[in-house]
Amino acid sequence: MNESSRTINEKSLNSSYIDNNVNTSTAQISFSGIEYLKSEASEYDYYVQARIKRETIVKQLISDIERIENQAKNRLLALKHQDKFIWWMDNQDPEKQLSDIQVRLAILSGMDKQIDVDVIYTPQLIKQVSETGSDILVRIVNSKNDLKSSDFLASKLAKHGVMTTKKRSKKVTHALTLTSEYRQDKIGEAFISTKLTQLKLINSQGKLIANNELISTANSLTSYKLSKEGAERHFSAQIDELGLWQAMGF
Repeated sequence: MNESSRTINEKSLNSSYIDNNVNTSTAQISFSGIEYLKSEASEYDYYVQARIKRETIVKQLISDIERIENQAKNRLLALKHQDKFIWWMDNQDPEKQLSDIQVRLAILSGMDKQIDVDVIYTPQLIKQVSETGSDILVRIVNSKNDLKSSDFLASKLAKHGVMTTKKRSKKVTHALTLTSEYRQDKIGEAFISTKLTQLKLINSQGKLIANNELISTANSLTSYKLSKEGAERHFSAQIDELGLWQAMGF
């Protein structure tokens, strides 16, 4: 991009719409301020020659970087007033934001012009998300009826990068409590077990962060024991189906 204006998208008009996007190897950027110089129609296609001024490109790229940086700054400030777990969940994409900045800086650097743009908050956000995630420790509190369910939840949380424990510790930031009630019935030859499980996530200040109830059920022609085991499996299947965060009540 060394000319004062740039011809782009010579074949990017697809019969009914104009595509203002410029594709790079890692991102797609939409530019405004495009001038359409001429157009030509064929039987099946419609071609447009367009250009965009260097100053327009520079202004928009810098504006994009500043917008991403402001978003990162606001996210960092939000941590002071927001629960760690919720904040960490809401900020899982800072690497993508940094990648978007790097693409724009690469374009600017190729325009033979010294551009002074500060990128401070997005790298800080990446570091803070990593540190906050490492600080989260969830204590799982369960009864004997919920041993399998609690182990399954611990496994799911670990896959999302959340550490868990069943012991009391000063390092615990949140408690995930499982409270279950079993109901059993027999209809004909079928032994039916229904498990009502209340999930509550509470932070160290005693604030309720997430809350949900899951109802799982199963039947067996042999015994209540087998139907109860089936209800446990149904509980696990529901979490897989809903996704961990929705199952927990987020």
